[in-house]
Amino acid sequence: MSHRGSAMAEVPMTLLRAPVDGSAQALEGWQGLRLRDGMHLALRSAAKPLWLDGVFDSRRVTTAKSTAHPFAGTRWKCVEVPGQSGLWRLVCQNEDDYCLGADAPDVRLEKSDPDHVLTGVQWLLYRRGDHLMLRSKSGDWLGCKRGTPFCAPLDDLDDVRHHWIPQVYW
Repeated sequence: MSHRGSAMAEVPMTLLRAPVDGSAQALEGWQGLRLRDGMHLALRSAAKPLWLDGVFDSRRVTTAKSTAHPFAGTRWKCVEVPGQSGLWRLVCQNEDDYCLGADAPDVRLEKSDPDHVLTGVQWLLYRRGDHLMLRSKSGDWLGCKRGTPFCAPLDDLDDVRHHWIPQVYW
């Protein structure tokens, strides 16, 4: 099975930023989805029907087959990094002590960084077609391979292992 998507080579990538004037244009036209500070998302791998899931007890990030109970860690709050347009923290279940963190190839839950200096908990979010792609500030891309989240350099924008399908909660 190929990891390549279906002819996405011509599909542009757009860096998603929170609106500065309240217009919320970042994701306009994406089924009405408009990224904003405080928005809650669930992220499903485009490669397999698995959801990104934070596990508080072990600070691990795994995948879940569903967003329903008992998979409570599948909802991620988007928090804009102050003064850093386009940089986001993804907070698991609205708990600041559990942010999506990366130190390639590992993905785990990290404590929030109030001084906003830890690059491993800061993410750039990109829209590519109907998919979302996440790149850590340190440059590695969030992916899912054989049901396991990982971070790695990206060689191929069409590699669906690095594509996520967002679902908005509120």
